[in-house]
Amino acid sequence: MRKRVWSLPHDVYRVMDAAGNLLYVGCSVNAFKRIQQHKAEHQPWFPDAASVDIEQYADFTSGRLVEALVIAEEKPIWNRAQESMALVRGRHLRPAVIESYAGIPMSEFWRAAS
Repeated sequence: MRKRVWSLPHDVYRVMDAAGNLLYVGCSVNAFKRIQQHKAEHQPWFPDAASVDIEQYADFTSGRLVEALVIAEEKPIWNRAQESMALVRGRHLRPAVIESYAGIPMSEFWRAAS
């Protein structure tokens, strides 16, 4: 069952406040459902959330890698504590695998990680 979820398209979502500040970045098979879960979990950033941008990627691997890159480059207010954890998710993959899944050149990915 888990393997099936990995192969499904994944959404990378950016949550912004009314002023356009990036509050949180996440990745999920269903961004709408996950955002509702954030609300139910009483995430501290949720009351300030005013808009969400969603981009869909081919599968779990590409979605998570893009999520890690976005966290590293855009530094959302509430993801900073998790930044290194998100970046580690893709480090076990070979460069060609990352580029083929996400279309992100390795130089960009590692530049953002440093």
